[in-house]
Amino acid sequence: MLMSNTTKPVSSNEKPVSFPTTDNYIQHLIDRHLPSAPIACDHHSSDHRVKTIHAIRSCHPTELLWRELPYAALQHESNKRHITCCANCFTPLIQLETEWSRVHQLAQMNSSSNQNQIASLQDLRNTISYFSMHQNKSFSPIGVESSAVGRLHDACEVFSLAESAVKCPSCEDEIYCSIECQQDAFWDSHGLLCAGSKQHTSAIAHFLAFAKETNELFVLAAKILAKILIGYIKTSNLPNARAVIDQFNMPPWWSVVAYVREDQYGKSEEAFRENLQRMLHQAFEYLMAGLMENVAKFLDSIGSSNAALTVESVMTVCRECLNVELYAKLVGLFVVKNVRMEIDHPFQTLQISLMDLQNEQPISSALEESISRVQQTLSIVLSDTNAESSDSDSDSMDTFIPSVKGSAFLPIICTMNHNIAPNCTVLFTRSGQANVFVIKTVKQGDELSVQYNEMDSDSL
Repeated sequence: MLMSNTTKPVSSNEKPVSFPTTDNYIQHLIDRHLPSAPIACDHHSSDHRVKTIHAIRSCHPTELLWRELPYAALQHESNKRHITCCANCFTPLIQLETEWSRVHQLAQMNSSSNQNQIASLQDLRNTISYFSMHQNKSFSPIGVESSAVGRLHDACEVFSLAESAVKCPSCEDEIYCSIECQQDAFWDSHGLLCAGSKQHTSAIAHFLAFAKETNELFVLAAKILAKILIGYIKTSNLPNARAVIDQFNMPPWWSVVAYVREDQYGKSEEAFRENLQRMLHQAFEYLMAGLMENVAKFLDSIGSSNAALTVESVMTVCRECLNVELYAKLVGLFVVKNVRMEIDHPFQTLQISLMDLQNEQPISSALEESISRVQQTLSIVLSDTNAESSDSDSDSMDTFIPSVKGSAFLPIICTMNHNIAPNCTVLFTRSGQANVFVIKTVKQGDELSVQYNEMDSDSL
């Protein structure tokens, strides 16, 4: 059975009421946010330095074990060329007319059937309008115990979000689906990582430019440090603010990046790793300059009444987190543990949901014809792009019906170990929420695992 839909997904952004010890923080997250989840965190039987997630009862295939929101995440820079999404919740933000025009043209080029059977923009609007009126009673990314109409409502709801999208008023680089997401992002990490106005090149802008040219995991690690600083500014409790990262202890980045062969880089492995070390030190230097500048701006913008909160006091108290050794370990952690985040394009979700629709609601014949044409058009485009991308090296799906792709760090999911024969898989819904499903029978006490390529090996 699925967990109750009233169960709130775990969010590590919320601060615990009382500070748990470092040793039990992951279990504390489970106890507080996921009391119904059949899971527990424990130490590995053969290595007590390693934590594991295991089942506390038997679980069957397709069962949803828990939902979890990212502690930190980002959209890949290469993916931003293909699709826009909210920089906070990663919901796709598409311009309906532009997107459907491209789909319609592609369907016309690839369809051998009657061109009149290809859906018009009005057909699509009729379909979206109809299903948007139905309340979403339950939703599952793989349709387990879920109403097709409910999932269609969820899919269609996305199409209106681009109209209300807002940009960060300062840098205008980050786009959000709502004012609420923009404010959440500010208080999460963007308040300290905002590049500011284009009229002045800020210190953090230097860092972001360097990270985009070298390794975007530098930005993901920077988000963690920014979260810690903001957490301390909000609560004056540094141990609480850094509790999540204290659960993981990884070697530095340059030690965990795979070195394939000498001729790939034209240098020895030792020189290769020394180059990575210099690169990370340079990134950290840029980041620290940016944080020093932006902490001052952040304190001014929030109008803190606490006279003890100054740039110097914040940076001094948090200095144990603001060192290159910890930063290197964070980037190393993300190489090993960050999860590949992939959120379907709304047209993909729409097509799958329409395929599952089995006359759950009475509809007129004209509307039924519109829905049928939309389904057929999407089927033509998705089947053709899937075939092309599997037969060649071209990234056709990213070009025509792109998913949102990125990297996410989720503390409970990232506590799971890898396995070549995993018993769980992770699927993301449109709001960046990760869903952990069982894919083969699990017995009470079994360790839960995910496959190697579920972790994001693209980001090194």
